Amino acid sequence: MSDSPLSGDAIVDAFFAELQDMEGVDKALAEKLSSLHRDKKFTQKEVAASLQSLREEALKNG
Repeated sequence: MSDSPLSGDAIVDAFFAELQDMEGVDKALAEKLSSLHRDKKFTQKEVAASLQSLREEALKNG
C-alpha cells in the first residue's frame, strides 16, 4: 500500500466496490447503488427511484 493519501474519488470507488461484501448490507440494495455509481447516475432522483423500485419488488415478492 502506498503512503500517499487516496483521492476522494478513489475512496468512493473503493466503498462502492466493497459495498456488496459488507456485513448487514442488503445485496439488492448494494448492487443497485453500486450500479448507479458505476453508471454515473448517483443522483438523489435516481437513488429515490431505485429505492422505490426495490420496495415495490419486495412487496410484490412478499
